[in-house]
Amino acid sequence: MTTRTLYFIACAARLARRLHVPVRAAQAAGWDACEWVDWYCHRRLHGEIGHVLLAEYETTYYRRTTKPQITVTP
Repeated sequence: MTTRTLYFIACAARLARRLHVPVRAAQAAGWDACEWVDWYCHRRLHGEIGHVLLAEYETTYYRRTTKPQITVTP
């Protein structure tokens, strides 16, 4: 297990104790929130940038603004 996973499990357990619900319910709610954040940041079409994926926009942006590296051949 990764550190992030262990931290998530600990947070879900704390939330379950505070809300008096089963730990599995808190974990399910947490995973649903994580999935939504993933969709919002990575798979959603952003209207302000021309209805494209954020990753696609970033790739295009950096391709346009990055100057090519100069290489010297011996």
